[in-house]
Amino acid sequence: MKSRIIIFAALLINISLEAQAPKFSNDFLNIGIGARALGMASAVTASTTNITAAYWNPSMLCTNENNFQVGAQHAEWYAGIGSYDYLGFGKKLDSEGKSFGAISVIRMGIDKIPNTLRLRGPDGSIDYSRIEGV
Repeated sequence: MKSRIIIFAALLINISLEAQAPKFSNDFLNIGIGARALGMASAVTASTTNITAAYWNPSMLCTNENNFQVGAQHAEWYAGIGSYDYLGFGKKLDSEGKSFGAISVIRMGIDKIPNTLRLRGPDGSIDYSRIEGV
């Protein structure tokens, strides 16, 4: 009986420790790419056949019927403070269509952050006219 209580307590501790794990590092990778994929709640891993397959399932790139593809996406996040951008290029590498190369770039950025390095003067005073990038 004592061993069951110890095992049960260990499981509870494990569950509570997992609940405290941070879930925001690189969370932008969970956003997704493509209007079709986002409209299907990201359930496109087996059905995507365009350039966004480089993000969802790279093995599906070989089923692409086009010789060359370009895909782009831009989204504003956090009331326009952040931007989420995607750009992808893909091309068939052989005439049989068994090889397809692709390059994808994903960017999640916060633009227009004011430069406050020169906010304080040498005497310790604060001069708000020194803020750059506003």
